[in-house]
Amino acid sequence: MRLAQLCCHTCARGLPKLCFGRAAVESFDIALLLFGGLFLLAPLELRRDRARMDARRGFAEGVVIGHESRRTIHDTDHTTTHRPDTRHARIAFEIDGIRHECVSSVGASFNIHRIGQRVMVRFDPDDPTNADIAHGAGSDAAMRLLILGFPIVGVLMIVFAAMRLLP
Repeated sequence: MRLAQLCCHTCARGLPKLCFGRAAVESFDIALLLFGGLFLLAPLELRRDRARMDARRGFAEGVVIGHESRRTIHDTDHTTTHRPDTRHARIAFEIDGIRHECVSSVGASFNIHRIGQRVMVRFDPDDPTNADIAHGAGSDAAMRLLILGFPIVGVLMIVFAAMRLLP
């Protein structure tokens, strides 16, 4: 009987509610606040990548010389997540007669670029190892959307959680 007394209460509207339901709501609110905060921090990583891309002011024509497989593995103490291999183009390009190579940051489960295909490479003139395939305006727009979208979603999640917690 004591357990039932501890578990039952009324919500702000006077309706009966079980503690289990309230605990779930509180956990949900905590999750909203946590993920909202993480969404607010996500653009920091995107901005760092963006700064690296912005340093790539030079352009050179390159040729696809092969492909590399990459597998993302996420290990924790409890689980291991294996994602499928992605194929990334290896590109050779020359700057002032010196050959450089880079691997495309964009990959897929199939070869996006065929060997021998000519592609435009964007590189950092001060550090030619900072290079990648030149992406179009669409990828820049997508990056801006991500940089703006994550904080907006984060703020909305935090506001929603705050509204639920306030009487």
